[in-house]
Amino acid sequence: MNQKIDYLESVESGVILPEQEMYDIIREFLEKKNMDGYLDDMVKNHRMFYGDSSRFYAGYMAYNVVSEIPHILIDKDMNSVELMTTIVHEVGHIKDYDELSRFSNFKVMNDYYMKSIYTEVISKQNEKEFLDFLIKSRIASKDVCCMVEEYYLDITSHLEDLLILTNLDDSLLKREKYRHLSNEDILSQVVGKDTIEWIDQDSIIPLELDLFESLSYGYGGVLATYFESLRKNDPDKYRYCYQNFLRQRADWFSVENFVSFVPDCQNLPDTMIQEMDKDIKVKQKIYHQN
Repeated sequence: MNQKIDYLESVESGVILPEQEMYDIIREFLEKKNMDGYLDDMVKNHRMFYGDSSRFYAGYMAYNVVSEIPHILIDKDMNSVELMTTIVHEVGHIKDYDELSRFSNFKVMNDYYMKSIYTEVISKQNEKEFLDFLIKSRIASKDVCCMVEEYYLDITSHLEDLLILTNLDDSLLKREKYRHLSNEDILSQVVGKDTIEWIDQDSIIPLELDLFESLSYGYGGVLATYFESLRKNDPDKYRYCYQNFLRQRADWFSVENFVSFVPDCQNLPDTMIQEMDKDIKVKQKIYHQN
């Protein structure tokens, strides 16, 4: 996957679009998915805020499970494509929690929010679908290529963290234990393990290793790519698998549940590579035309 990302490397153009035009673009996309009401509600009720740059998240959605009222915080220091993609991603979270709240109690909602590895699947798929929409609409194509690259980088960077975390001894996997390990301690634990071929020593920061986050953004991103591939290439299978996912995403993780919505889970890496190959061809075409 990292080799494929090298072929996706793109040069940002930094296109700036007027606010109303960005809103219209986002709304056109969301309307096709019957999600435009979420955006309208956020704008009408002033629940979307722009904040200072954060090195952790480009955007953040906070959902009050008692009042069922969402708010979105967006990093203001982004170009138009980054901004629109982040808003679409966060609106995906609103849809996820809104639909879950209709048949779940507060405890299920909180458990899902804090403990499920599936909390990023719907938003990541929303994000990927929106990027494809922008490319087809020929909107800021070079900046979109950069965001496609970032989409995959986000997934692979969290998968790399999992390689480190899951090679720690079981007794160290609890957050309060591994977060107190030094860089040297972690290296001594994982170097030489069969699944670790190479580690960038300078990239290991114990306080930033987070098993939950790596699972939700890493494997969650892989699942999002898998569903987006099915949606485009096998609609019938997509509907079946995705409905199973929606019914079971708030349950405690089990292999049986997982296989019910990813029956060919052994092919997940191949699906990722196939999607990346398609995006590489799209990127090359865009750069060739320009």
